[in-house]
Amino acid sequence: MNVLGCLDTPTSGHYQYEGIAVETLDADQRSLLRRYALGFIFQGFNLLARTSALENVELPLLYRGMSRKDRHEKAAAALTAVGLPTKLSSTPGELSGGQQQRVAIARAIVTEPSTLFADEPTGNLDSVTTRDIIEILTRLNVDRGITVLMVTHDENVAACAKRRVVIKDGLVESDSTSP
Repeated sequence: MNVLGCLDTPTSGHYQYEGIAVETLDADQRSLLRRYALGFIFQGFNLLARTSALENVELPLLYRGMSRKDRHEKAAAALTAVGLPTKLSSTPGELSGGQQQRVAIARAIVTEPSTLFADEPTGNLDSVTTRDIIEILTRLNVDRGITVLMVTHDENVAACAKRRVVIKDGLVESDSTSP
């Protein structure tokens, strides 16, 4: 996931993201690629504890130099898109685990990435909330055309994917698609 998300460079082989040879990029170039094309959803949410949901979602837009007004509007729209229009001022401690994951998803999509990397996005959630999160990710893929690359150990979650690549001991064990 770190290589695919341009956090690390491959030690061998080649990796191209939309025609760009990632292994040839320096750290600043990989950072720009992440800033403008990639979104990340983490299992542990990685939200700033003393910061409102709106401010957590605005954070990636700060790196783009966007005005406060524009950041606020885009962050509020992203939170609305994940079903949290009334939680803008709530801190992570005031939110359930599912709501925290929705804030994390809003933060990942506020920059309108073409690819979304989700590392065990339902690992800390109950089954009902897991279904809700999978529905959001599916909707992002279908409605917005965002490619969602998800890592999961949950067979039920994996079964929801259009394409499933099973990796075991560092090797591709199977690669299948479903309607």
